Amino acid sequence: RVVSMKDCSQDSRNAILLTLLYVIQAIPLGLSDSTIPLLLKAKVGYVGVAMFAISGYPYSLKLLWSPIVDSVFFSKFGRRKSWIVPVQLLSGCLMLWLSFSIEDFLESDVVPVGTLAAIFTLFTFLSATQDIAVDGWGLEMFPVEDRHTAAACQTVGLRIGFFLSYTVFLFLNSPHFCNTFLRTIPSDTPILSLGVYIFIAGVTYIFLSVLLIFKREKPLTHTNIMDFDDTDDLTPLNVYKRIFALLKLPNLRKLIFVLLTNRVRH
Repeated sequence: RVVSMKDCSQDSRNAILLTLLYVIQAIPLGLSDSTIPLLLKAKVGYVGVAMFAISGYPYSLKLLWSPIVDSVFFSKFGRRKSWIVPVQLLSGCLMLWLSFSIEDFLESDVVPVGTLAAIFTLFTFLSATQDIAVDGWGLEMFPVEDRHTAAACQTVGLRIGFFLSYTVFLFLNSPHFCNTFLRTIPSDTPILSLGVYIFIAGVTYIFLSVLLIFKREKPLTHTNIMDFDDTDDLTPLNVYKRIFALLKLPNLRKLIFVLLTNRVRH
């Protein structure tokens, strides 16, 4: 394939956009998977942390609604944007609300673990739904021979998002670290509180969602809808039939068991 400078520029912009989508997608996942359980552990013990760990299960179950995300959309707006934009806007608004309440939740005498678990379960569900659409869009952004770029964007973006929500946040949330390495005048307060971090994430979600409205998707064609010959049969019902047929495979059942029980390690 002869690659022009225009194609290279377009692919570079797509790679940056795709990486950003994975970064913000991983921010709430990093909070629910690592940071919030660490903050909860001192106040609610292992039982409360185990209850909160339920919030991560929607990501393991996203296969159940992925056919709907893949086949139900507004063609004029964009097959992937039909899901990514509203999901990100909803996540951003939820984050803005939570940013004003999270400190009260964690500092109360009786931490409402059930409420926090329900909120972050919704976050995980939204992130999982966004992941389905972003994965599909990543495959459509690049030519077949360059689809490995989408996988690279996913790996880099998710790692950065988790790193921001866990390592970077915990460093900036530690008064000791801030006083030792970042401040000239010591203080008992951290540079970055959890509420402020979630607020910044919410604003970023909304800002990127607005930008995505103006991003054009490739027009739907027979070749980029699916790499199957029988694309007309790929309705949600038929896809579910294929999934249930695959579930009969012994190795796939073992993999599903591992995915559903991996959170026991927490």
